[in-house]
Amino acid sequence: MQGQPKEAANFLEPYLRFLLGFIGIEDVQVVSVQSTTADADTVTRNMDQARADLALMI
Repeated sequence: MQGQPKEAANFLEPYLRFLLGFIGIEDVQVVSVQSTTADADTVTRNMDQARADLALMI
């Protein structure tokens, strides 16, 4: 996700955008969940943030 600390290591999002674009899907929204292997509180906080981000998209 743009602006995130590990943005350069994000190979999945550009690849999925390419593949989806190849089959004609151009409008792609991405919700990123960071630090899913951290401690339980951090994971919960990040999941809650991703849910809030997703709610703003729909």
